[in-house]
Amino acid sequence: MQIKESPKEGLMDVLQRADRLVLDVIRSSGTRLTFAEIIDRLPELSWNQVFLAVDALSRHGEIILSRRGFEYQAMAAGDLTPR
Repeated sequence: MQIKESPKEGLMDVLQRADRLVLDVIRSSGTRLTFAEIIDRLPELSWNQVFLAVDALSRHGEIILSRRGFEYQAMAAGDLTPR
């Protein structure tokens, strides 16, 4: 089930809620997560919603993206533990 816009809720509200969910999943993991792992942990979000949230969170400095081979990994900005 995907998060959908309700009659009283605007698009920005939906996107902000998706941002919070994605950030919570990344922070609670305590480690780096691949994009696929984030999607697996948030079945209520579509692939597009997760992508937009990861993009926004990265641009705002809330998460750090790194490339490992052919995958991208995300970690909370405060979790600068090398791996």
